Amino acid sequence: MSEKHTQFYQYRMFVFLGMSLGWFMFYFCRKSFVASMPDLVRHRGLDKTDLGAISSGFTITYGVSKLVSGVLSDRLGGKLLLTFGLFASGICCIIFPHSDSVLMLAVVWGCNGLIQGLGWPGCAKLLQCWYPRNEIATWWSLLSAAGNFGATMTPLTFAFVSYYFGWESAFRITGLVACIVGLLLWLFLSNSPPQHLNVPSFLRDTENSQADNSRWWYEVLLEFDLWILCFSYFILNMIRYCVTDWSQLYYIEAANVTEASAAGFVSMYQVGGVAGSILIGYLSDMFLGQVGGIQM
Repeated sequence: MSEKHTQFYQYRMFVFLGMSLGWFMFYFCRKSFVASMPDLVRHRGLDKTDLGAISSGFTITYGVSKLVSGVLSDRLGGKLLLTFGLFASGICCIIFPHSDSVLMLAVVWGCNGLIQGLGWPGCAKLLQCWYPRNEIATWWSLLSAAGNFGATMTPLTFAFVSYYFGWESAFRITGLVACIVGLLLWLFLSNSPPQHLNVPSFLRDTENSQADNSRWWYEVLLEFDLWILCFSYFILNMIRYCVTDWSQLYYIEAANVTEASAAGFVSMYQVGGVAGSILIGYLSDMFLGQVGGIQM
């Protein structure tokens, strides 16, 4: 392997680690509200209807933003969406505990949903520019696992910081770290391999293939299989969000366990997600990576 090829692979790993850190922090910001639910009930007097309204507002705005951001990533590049989204999400986390009504809490967290929708399309675009299609599912799953790891750490870290410094401080610290990470990623990430690196031929082939499919996004919307996949993913997410968003509060109120124990139970769900994501990504590349016509 030539020196320039070695430099390319080293730089690509650096980019991937940066994306992983960014996606980790995206999830940390996103799950901060879920981790704070017991404190919002205890200290702000919110009931389950209030919590459900705030959570649903986030999910709706997140879904709309994610759809639009997929188109924006093709035009603006993944780096801008990832770094700006993380920085702005951090600002929302800092503002959130200062909101003094349920309406303001819902508005701020709904804005966070709009911003959070920038994250994954930005990551997907960066993966597409740096990895060939016969490897992308493995790296996609590894990056996704970074989000699961972030969701694993959020309830544990949030419970610890809230216990010693208060839940408002937990939001402020999360937001500050997210802003710092967003700025650092803006400085060091690159949308595509720099010119001075010797880009491997398989990646150049991928770039040419993408350029030849400018109308692919429109044509794929007419595919019946896509809508079946969307419906299946809709059902899957209904189950997932019920578990991840409400189980901690359920354990505390119905099972009468401590807040730390409830956070540990929720985190174990995400640990399974890390293992499952990596395994399925590897198997996808093994059995489907070479199938003609499959492009990410």
